[in-house]
Amino acid sequence: GTGVSITLSPTSVNFGTEAVGQSSAPQTFTVSNVNTVSVTINSISISGATTDYAISANTCGPSLAAGTSCSLNVVFDPTKTGKRNGKLTVSNNGGASATATLTGNGQ
Repeated sequence: GTGVSITLSPTSVNFGTEAVGQSSAPQTFTVSNVNTVSVTINSISISGATTDYAISANTCGPSLAAGTSCSLNVVFDPTKTGKRNGKLTVSNNGGASATATLTGNGQ
């Protein structure tokens, strides 16, 4: 069979310091299908400090054609002070996932 592979870029973003209750400027992540077959996007999720990060825009549909990409915008809106860590994960039908580390400080 043919493997299914996606990438997520960048793989890490530091949102810096943001006041509690205030949203940062959105950071754009690119999801790319680096294979020769279409992939189904099973899920897009944020783990860790889930209430501190949100997807503010999403151009990804249910599938991604071979050699194409889509984008996700993520904002940091801290609910508490201190370091707030999260992870953005995009899973596909090949059983694999691409991840990016999210860091920021609530003030």
